[in-house]
Amino acid sequence: MSVSECQPAIFLSHGAGPSFYMDATTEPRVKGLDKDSTAANVLKSFVTDHSITTPKALVVFSAHWEEEICSVTSPENYSLVYDYGDFQWPPETYEVRWPVTGAPDVAKRVKDLLEARGIPCNEDNKRGLDHGVFIPLKLVFPEANIPVVEVSLLKSYDMGEHLKIGEALSDLSKENILVIGSGFASHSGMCESNLPWAEPFREWLHDLVSNPNYSPNERKGQVPGLL
Repeated sequence: MSVSECQPAIFLSHGAGPSFYMDATTEPRVKGLDKDSTAANVLKSFVTDHSITTPKALVVFSAHWEEEICSVTSPENYSLVYDYGDFQWPPETYEVRWPVTGAPDVAKRVKDLLEARGIPCNEDNKRGLDHGVFIPLKLVFPEANIPVVEVSLLKSYDMGEHLKIGEALSDLSKENILVIGSGFASHSGMCESNLPWAEPFREWLHDLVSNPNYSPNERKGQVPGLL
């Protein structure tokens, strides 16, 4: 696979719990992230809009799985984990189905790549897919015909350690594997409305990841304490 044929690494918002499957006329609290929202439509057309070729597998980092040691799911079949929090969502949101299979060979590849860089990795053959995986990806890949592996974040939240994980897994893109981050850049928990830090953080993050003038080391240098 040539460089031009490599899969990208992408980041997706997974909304507010199961919001993408709810109607804002009956659930006004999810307006803007509801089933008819621009956010939901962006996911529905993501593959076409960004010319994503069909990947061999999806490797997904979800904001809803944290471990002391980086962990990867390795079962052949999954249950879904409706970990929406205590927001009393409608009953039908706990009946969302997305019957993807796992990819034990890809899970092993993830583990091998991490351990080759000195990063410990555990395999978990029991964990189901949390809503950070199935909520957005059911819209992006509704056929559920591409195997999925989920990878945890670290409980430490250490940005440098997470960057090392990303660098260790960069070869996956050359192997026709689509690496996906799922979460929010910031998250009010649907509780706060006055977040004065959110907009400056958004601007800093956007510059960090998209400014074409940075060299790799200059990009890292924008993160306090990383270099």
